[in-house]
Amino acid sequence: MYHILFEDGDARIGQLVLRSGVVHTPFFMPVITRGAEHCRIGPEDYHRLGAHASDCAAAGTMVGIANSLICAFDPGTHVARSGGLRKWLGTTTPLFTDSGGYQTSAGSSFVVQRRDDGYVFRARWSGEQLHLTPRSSIELQEALGSDVAMTLDDMAPYGSDSSTIASSLERTHAWAKQAIAHRSDSAQLLFGICQGGTDVLLRKQSASLIDGLGFDGNAIGGIGILRNSEERLAAVRAAVGALSPARPRYVMGVGDPADIVRMVGQGIDCFDAAYPTILALRGLKITDDGLERHGTLDAGGEDAVRVAALHNLRYLERLMADVRQAIRLRRYREFSAAFVARWYARQPDPSAYNL
Repeated sequence: MYHILFEDGDARIGQLVLRSGVVHTPFFMPVITRGAEHCRIGPEDYHRLGAHASDCAAAGTMVGIANSLICAFDPGTHVARSGGLRKWLGTTTPLFTDSGGYQTSAGSSFVVQRRDDGYVFRARWSGEQLHLTPRSSIELQEALGSDVAMTLDDMAPYGSDSSTIASSLERTHAWAKQAIAHRSDSAQLLFGICQGGTDVLLRKQSASLIDGLGFDGNAIGGIGILRNSEERLAAVRAAVGALSPARPRYVMGVGDPADIVRMVGQGIDCFDAAYPTILALRGLKITDDGLERHGTLDAGGEDAVRVAALHNLRYLERLMADVRQAIRLRRYREFSAAFVARWYARQPDPSAYNL
């Protein structure tokens, strides 16, 4: 299922065998459901960017991620009866599905009631409700037919104290055990999610417990809500040391190029975020020198947003190709140092862009 092909320090290239094809790590996953609709990015665009199934000779194509919770509301669970999410999207993209734990965070499109057995989500746009449990989340993701499913987790809000984080970990760990016991689709890989906020000790403890449950891969959750790069890197470092190197390691919610480059150097294999399309909507393009304005977003600016979104997606795919090449050549340390130095030399305070 996962084989390490090249190593350079802790950075590595792996071959991940999915039922829809073979991909090479490290890779970045764009959000391919509602996360891109405002930029008018569709399946044909992702296919041109490289998001299609591959054989071993062509491995290294883009992988996409869809949020199963959002899919349950729109387009709805009838997608399963029509051949699964990939068919509904009209794509052969290798596909992960997330469980919906991130949608409990501030600014979510849902009103959330947290319970010991899961969540009750109410969609702000329709008022429709869904009671999501660790078991029903697995059933939903199996019905959607993704290559990789994620366990339902409980993410403590940013700034939570250690007691609150510890309580969230109790739920996350209990739910992970329920999920792995309830899975029934042997062709679909299942990744566990560890949490821990900014508490380094709890991060290590959670990673160790999740790793010990024997998932196909391990994800480090709650990183995207941390406020700066040093917090994010410290949390990843704390977790990754407790995760088996024999399984893929996935950092959720990170799309910042410098973060990605630094985390690959810690042994991380895959990432996801709506970052490239969110930047485009805010008038920003990613470059090697940081973020640049791409123009106004007035009534005539839709094409500019679409072009910027495609540019940002291509940028991250090119970056991941460069990352893999540097590892193959065993020059990752030099590549990482040069990239990060250039990025931070030109990148202004993110608050200037309301990020």
